[in-house]
Amino acid sequence: MTFLIYTINEKMNKLGWRDHLNIKLTHSNPQIFITSQWQIDHDRPSIIYLLLRTAIFISFVTITILTYVLAADHAKRTWLIYMTNWGLSICTLQSLLAFIMIFYTIISIQILDNPKAAVAVLKLYWFYWMLNIMATTIAFTITLIYWTLIYQTGVWSTMNFMAHGMNSILMFFDLCIVAHPIRILHFLYPIVFAVIYLTFTGIYYACGGLDSNGSPYIYPILKWDNIGFTCKYAAFILVVIIIIHIMTWVVQVIRKKLAKLRYNSYIRNTTFIYY
Repeated sequence: MTFLIYTINEKMNKLGWRDHLNIKLTHSNPQIFITSQWQIDHDRPSIIYLLLRTAIFISFVTITILTYVLAADHAKRTWLIYMTNWGLSICTLQSLLAFIMIFYTIISIQILDNPKAAVAVLKLYWFYWMLNIMATTIAFTITLIYWTLIYQTGVWSTMNFMAHGMNSILMFFDLCIVAHPIRILHFLYPIVFAVIYLTFTGIYYACGGLDSNGSPYIYPILKWDNIGFTCKYAAFILVVIIIIHIMTWVVQVIRKKLAKLRYNSYIRNTTFIYY
């Protein structure tokens, strides 16, 4: 039996499945989190990639600020109760952290000639990785759930699309340009995020909280006075999150294969030393 398990583990390792099924936020090459899949030189982050990350960050900051500033006064008071705004916030935070890591690394290596400083900031890679995993899957989930279950026909605005459409467009672009992997079992992190939000909505309802229109329900699919109804939709959302996460994993597999065809190799070994 021990020999069989060892053989299976060896075959999984050769096929790369051991990494795919690893739930930990650890990687042997942290530098992969500050480079793009599509840059030829993976020894250090590129200026072009920095500009792309900056554009993503500015876009998320702009959308997040506008959803609050352009909201009616009564809606501002309840801005934080909505899953959409939780999602935008985490998208903004992960894009900010990516920008900081890349910018600081470029400054440290190319201007200050201080690689140790770059090594220090790269220690944040696991936190960025976790945020990025949650932001990507949650953004796609929010867009899908909103336009299929919550959106009311005829209620349309540019800001509505920015909050429930551009979030996924930006994260899909992000997914297509980053070099770091997505692991299948990492669906746990967006699941935890969703469970925390669902728990919050239940507590908010129990405390007599109202939405921006004075309704006791933040969303029509989360009616906590009807536990069976709410649990059904909550379970559905969690299943959707897992499915969407697996789809993002497929996208990154395709991304890597296309990059291999383009450069005739996967990301080569880096000369950047990480301690």
